[in-house]
Amino acid sequence: MVDLYQELKSTEDRTLKSLRAALLASLEKRFSGLLNFLMLTHKSGEAFSSNVYVTATCLDPNYAFLWLKNLPLSKTKRKTLRKKIEGKT
Repeated sequence: MVDLYQELKSTEDRTLKSLRAALLASLEKRFSGLLNFLMLTHKSGEAFSSNVYVTATCLDPNYAFLWLKNLPLSKTKRKTLRKKIEGKT
């Protein structure tokens, strides 16, 4: 979901502008809590705001914290987010 969100935010395709905008708005509405938790947006919303969704991803040995590298955050914010997920904050 995060990769799709980032792709939609960064793509400037003129032919599919309205479709891209609709998909982006839908993701922001449905996953606003998760996007806020991951520090990708600051829009209000409670959907998927529990850290259980992120923790479940981290518990999967195939993913663990590898997905953090793809987030458009500074190293400090990534470290802060990792500590937040691990419950060390």
